[in-house]
Amino acid sequence: MGKPSLSFVPGLADITKKVRDGYAEIKRCQQGAVAKAMELGEIFLDMRDHKLKHGQFLNWIEKDCGLSVKTVERYIVVAQNKSLIHDLDTGKLAVASINSALRQIEALTGKKKGKIEEDEVKAGNRYDKAEETLLDRLSKLRPEVADISVTQTINALQAALAEIKKKLPKPVELKAA
Repeated sequence: MGKPSLSFVPGLADITKKVRDGYAEIKRCQQGAVAKAMELGEIFLDMRDHKLKHGQFLNWIEKDCGLSVKTVERYIVVAQNKSLIHDLDTGKLAVASINSALRQIEALTGKKKGKIEEDEVKAGNRYDKAEETLLDRLSKLRPEVADISVTQTINALQAALAEIKKKLPKPVELKAA
């Protein structure tokens, strides 16, 4: 692109160059965004599935990492669907944004992914609080009473889980992020 078409405007050539340079910089930054989101998504998956206990993951990403749950969910979806993303034309991937990668995943799978229902997050938080309360109360019991209480609680939880599974038409993957 040569001389600006409106060369009669004073300083337009400098402004045009600044705009073009700025746009080129944006494109360079975008080129690595999907790859970096994929890399972080893999880290989040590993932490969630293998390194942190139930209830610790959400707390870790929000307080220690300073990220929102929604952002982490998006990165996880990108990582989980890296085979779809790698199948995209490399020219398109080079300028793809995370949003466009997610739209492509949705188009290829026919499913909208990466969204934890707010009710699930709230239920998970309530579960974590109940677990914390239960452990605190358990620590105050005599060992023989604690042993009986643990057995009864485990039996009750297993029965509740069996009832939940009966209601589901098919297995559903419920993840914290």
